[in-house]
Amino acid sequence: MAENQTTLTEQEFFDRNVNISYVDPELPTPDNKIIFKHYACSVLLYGFCVTLFWLNPWFASLMQPSIKGVSSREFLTYIYFAYLIIAPIIYFGFKPKTIWISHNIIIINYLKRIFKEKNKLRALTIDEINKQLTFYKPTYKESQSIILLLIKLFFGTQMLSYAFTNFSIMLEQIPVLIIIGKTFSFEMLNKVLGNFCWQFYVSAINIIFLIDVSLFSIGYFTETVFFKNKIRSVDNTPAGILFCIICYPPFLNISNDYFGMFFERNNLSVFDNPYHWLTVLLHILALGFISIYVAASIALFTKASNLTNRGTVDRWPYSVVRHPAYISKFSYWICCALPLFLVNFSAPDFNIYKYILISIIMLLSLFVWASIYYFRALTEERHLMQDPEYREYVKKVKYRFIPGLW
Repeated sequence: MAENQTTLTEQEFFDRNVNISYVDPELPTPDNKIIFKHYACSVLLYGFCVTLFWLNPWFASLMQPSIKGVSSREFLTYIYFAYLIIAPIIYFGFKPKTIWISHNIIIINYLKRIFKEKNKLRALTIDEINKQLTFYKPTYKESQSIILLLIKLFFGTQMLSYAFTNFSIMLEQIPVLIIIGKTFSFEMLNKVLGNFCWQFYVSAINIIFLIDVSLFSIGYFTETVFFKNKIRSVDNTPAGILFCIICYPPFLNISNDYFGMFFERNNLSVFDNPYHWLTVLLHILALGFISIYVAASIALFTKASNLTNRGTVDRWPYSVVRHPAYISKFSYWICCALPLFLVNFSAPDFNIYKYILISIIMLLSLFVWASIYYFRALTEERHLMQDPEYREYVKKVKYRFIPGLW
């Protein structure tokens, strides 16, 4: 067996030992028994997830945002019932070979294995304890499948909920922009243009993030050969998971209490003047950076998701640096943070001690979040470097964040 492994190319070794979406081309067309088993396991697991959306308080609170009276959890519930009807038609009609590597079957088989084990209530020796722990420890494919389901459950629901929130806000802002446009006159040019720029900036930021979270929602809830986004591997290392989930609720709420995120407020203005030319300039720069951020999400498209390898993307902006989303998002934060330094020093209520304290906290906050995203990039690359395709990409795109420098 070892000799056979040494004769494999790097790509073949990766596909056979790491790539959980690899399907041996010599496998036959799946029969009706395995198709029904995959469908039954999927219905069971997805039904459990939908039940969580309705009974778990955190999910219930997270998935409250709605569009036209339909909340994100209601939307996913409708998707689930549609799956019950449409999935059998697709599975039994097309009989895709990917059913042979069904993650849902793997998860259910693992759960059956551990729950069937009869634990004896007696004192165990060290060897017996180690044997018991080894029995409960999931295999590589089992752990990958379990974490993959948790990723979709944790991140997918958040992205969809944010998409619903941003879309509903956008619907509210459209009438405001229309009214501002109708009130335009040359006599009120300065005031109206200032108001319009401000409203346009707020609306543009919302639309950009709507595009971003919508694309990630598609990425999390789809995994098909048609979309070319089959998951090759999942990062299940503690560091990889930690530096990722710390950037999302509910962990973000905790980390934010300690590290602060005063700079992520897009209503800040230089010298408390939303019409100041520096405010407008920073808004333009912020829009530029956040546009690069969403361009990175568009480049990923159906492959957009955390902690997973769905294949290497080398389209712009990934053709320039390897982590354009992180550096552009951090640059956006800097643009949002600068107005905290540029305040009205002559204001009657200006307090120099409070100003210094807030400035120090803001700088520390920026430093901590820069460090988090730096290590997040490192853990992602450590995971992706298992794939020969990504290693070739690294040879072509040499810089992580800043072209020619870093």
